[in-house]
Amino acid sequence: MENTGKSRNHIICQICYTPIQESDQKNICPKCQIPFHQDCWEEYGGCSIYGCDYAPEYKKSEIDENLQKAHWGIENKTCPYCGESTPMDALECPHCKENLKSATPMSRKSIYKAPPKQADPEEGKVKVASIVFFLVSIIGVLSPVILLVCPIWYFSNRKMVDRFTPIYRLLLAASMFFSCFYVFIFILAKTRM
Repeated sequence: MENTGKSRNHIICQICYTPIQESDQKNICPKCQIPFHQDCWEEYGGCSIYGCDYAPEYKKSEIDENLQKAHWGIENKTCPYCGESTPMDALECPHCKENLKSATPMSRKSIYKAPPKQADPEEGKVKVASIVFFLVSIIGVLSPVILLVCPIWYFSNRKMVDRFTPIYRLLLAASMFFSCFYVFIFILAKTRM
């Protein structure tokens, strides 16, 4: 359905969506033949119909620059380093000369990096033990040893193992499964001989 800008017996401006009176100055788009208020046409910069050759062309940098200059109506921001007021679009504080990284306002917390997490030495022990038990359990010859040692180690260190990620319990359970499987295969092979 073609948009002609007419609504019941009134001609509607496609920019402000109000009727165009007979006494109003109007402009008709040369390509679309859509009527507009002359003031709306001039303020908007052309036709408001998407894809029309007479529609104004906006460049991304112009749009971004306008948003950065007035971040939700604010023209100044506070430097998170020195606390002084700086222009909204400044990327360097004119007072302390620090790099602000962005034109959007930043808080004091955003300039500090979180300290790296310290590795828990007990987690390292649990990790190594569960990996060793798993790898050794894959070697079928050592399965009876793992079948005895793994449960003893787990129950003596259960509180420590339960504090960390469940992957360590999964590795220990898998090592018990493989050990049981290999012992079962050994027993089955011995009884068949």
